[in-house]
Amino acid sequence: PKTCTKLSYYWGVFSVFRKDYTDFLSYDRVGMEVAKELGYQPGDKIIITSGYAQQHGSTNTIRIIDVN
Repeated sequence: PKTCTKLSYYWGVFSVFRKDYTDFLSYDRVGMEVAKELGYQPGDKIIITSGYAQQHGSTNTIRIIDVN
């Protein structure tokens, strides 16, 4: 939650925090839904970052995916 709040200060960053995601496909699915709600078009790129609470201070994964 703290990181999401801090990221919201940056222009063009939209963060979603969920504890119940269990796999990377759910991150991608929600990222795609949010991108479409914000008006992103097919072919646009979005960046998805994810991490685990057990590893303080690090992002485990950064992915760039195309909106479809």
